[in-house]
Amino acid sequence: MKFTKKLICGFISLFILSSAFFVAQNANAALEDDYEEAYGLEYASQLAPGSDEADLQAVIVSVVRVLMGFLGVIAVIIILVGGFRWMTASGSEDKIAEAKNMIIAGIIGLVIIMLAWVIVGYVLRVMSDAIDNAG
Repeated sequence: MKFTKKLICGFISLFILSSAFFVAQNANAALEDDYEEAYGLEYASQLAPGSDEADLQAVIVSVVRVLMGFLGVIAVIIILVGGFRWMTASGSEDKIAEAKNMIIAGIIGLVIIMLAWVIVGYVLRVMSDAIDNAG
């Protein structure tokens, strides 16, 4: 029981420390345009200030960044826990199979997160092009 508490405290500490890296990412303004261009997301600063499109797109991009970052951290933690369980399985086939399933689930989760990021980028790009062509 004591080991479980240490493990939980370790994961909470890891989560708090890793969240600092996601906050620091937004402070890198010099690469902001390249980052947005690479992922196909127009940044709200490139749109007309105060327009509804700029406000909506800024909100969507911010929410997607936060959610994808949070879900990515969770998927990586699942993979790490699976690896830890595999290392501590002591040769038990049941425990090894459970650990493999956790690692596979974490990898599938990361793939789904990446695909969701691509889909959101595509949808935002199509919406922006449709609004530009209509206006």
